[in-house]
Amino acid sequence: MKKKDFINLINENFYNPDIKEEYILYLEKCCKIGIPFILNIEHLGEIVGIKRKILLYFMLFTNKYYREFKIPKRSGKWRKINSPYPALSMVQRWILDNILTRIALDDAAKGFIKNISIKDNVLVHINKKCLLKIDMKDFFPSITLRRIISIFLNLGYPHKISYFLAKLCCKDDCLPQGGINKPLFK
Repeated sequence: MKKKDFINLINENFYNPDIKEEYILYLEKCCKIGIPFILNIEHLGEIVGIKRKILLYFMLFTNKYYREFKIPKRSGKWRKINSPYPALSMVQRWILDNILTRIALDDAAKGFIKNISIKDNVLVHINKKCLLKIDMKDFFPSITLRRIISIFLNLGYPHKISYFLAKLCCKDDCLPQGGINKPLFK
């Protein structure tokens, strides 16, 4: 839909002028930064191509839509992986491709960026006096639902939409390790 179509939709569905103005400001912000305008869960389902009921199941019964397995670490210990089933993975890929890729990253960020290799990361550190290499324990699970909601809120989405989007990205109210396995940004 085009911006004018969304404005007509807002005018047809909301009678309170304050609410209309709020939604039009929200629409303007979405257009400005190039993210999809999402009215509600039904609208999200239409955009993504999945019925509202299925999206709600994804949010309410998250654990049923992941396959859990372990892979060996270099240390000999095991890493727990939670891989979403294809339908949920498709929704997460849509969120990534259409919303999250719009977030500007710091130039120092190199991990999980499309077309960036380990060599690109190394080049930044050549001829430096020191190098700190760390591995954050339980990094993915430390990113909570609340933090993910704030990402969508900061993009301009209303709280309810931010909650829906964040729930679709989480398992057990945190970011699972093993989600979408293709490079993420750019």
